[in-house]
Amino acid sequence: MQKVRELSILIECSNGSTPTLATLKKYISMLSAMGYKTLYLGLTDAFKADGEPYFNYKRGGYTKEELRVLDAYAKARGIEIIASIQTLAHLHYLKKYNVYTPLFDTDNVLMVGKPEVYELIDHLFGTISAGLSSRRIHIGFDEAYGIGTGRYMRENGYRPPRELMAEHLAKVTELAKKYGYSCEIWGDMFFEGSGAERRVAENMRISLPQGVKLIEWEYYEAEKEILRNIIAEGKTICRELAFAGSAFKICGFAPSNNYSISRIVPQLDVCAECGVEQYILTLWSDGGGLCSIFSSLPAVYAAAEYACGRWNGKGMPDRAKFTEITGASYEDLFSLDYLNDPFCKNLTVLNSRSYWI
Repeated sequence: MQKVRELSILIECSNGSTPTLATLKKYISMLSAMGYKTLYLGLTDAFKADGEPYFNYKRGGYTKEELRVLDAYAKARGIEIIASIQTLAHLHYLKKYNVYTPLFDTDNVLMVGKPEVYELIDHLFGTISAGLSSRRIHIGFDEAYGIGTGRYMRENGYRPPRELMAEHLAKVTELAKKYGYSCEIWGDMFFEGSGAERRVAENMRISLPQGVKLIEWEYYEAEKEILRNIIAEGKTICRELAFAGSAFKICGFAPSNNYSISRIVPQLDVCAECGVEQYILTLWSDGGGLCSIFSSLPAVYAAAEYACGRWNGKGMPDRAKFTEITGASYEDLFSLDYLNDPFCKNLTVLNSRSYWI
């Protein structure tokens, strides 16, 4: 039985990890053969923005012409490319340029309400719109810790974080409408607690603008009751909910395919049970992208086989088909896990506390 209607993947292209067009084309061909429907490109600092000469300055990002080429290639193979950008936090790399310094509230968070901030965001939307044909866009809003506590407070006084989040979200989504976009955001800023205790934070409870999709993410959790709680809490503020898990390649040189699959399977089960129609498998590169996106192909493939009802989640999925799609051996790529987990304890680099870049 098919678990979700839309199986998606996110490839982080920022943090010094920007795949070439040839690499992405090769990966897209594999994703298409596996049954993925959408590809999110994590473009935080990985594209050249019109009107912003210091955005992505000497950081090897894509031009809008290159994005058009990639978009056409993906569409021909049945995959929609969606940009995942940042419009509130995670833009700290810009602050070192004098032209952008006044736009920041804290080291990591933009100033809510400042006209120059929305001029920048408008330029980002305009460039992405010219490069990618999808009218869906992911605008971030995650991990905006300390919003309103830096320059904003010094210049305007204190305002509750939820007021600032609501104001900024309204302004950004209004700008997005100019380009025909519907927006998606991460959900972490609206919750407090973890596991079974995770709840919508009352001091962050806001009304999302109509048409904004909330994406809940929980990469490590495998306990179904906790996952049900996470989804139920998310649905109290947004009925159109997606869920994101992870194929772990975030730190070091090696993946954690076995650990990833042990989380992906129960997460997909709960998505099916709770009526969540989209599951996003994330391939983050926070550690600098030292681990190849190809090393996580066993988890990427297993997720597709299970989500599409072609594998029951036990043993290994069809290895011959994997080789036909990728040209590689499932067992050989899976064996890369041993670099992080030599004693087969099903650890990730993160939860084994063995290494962090």
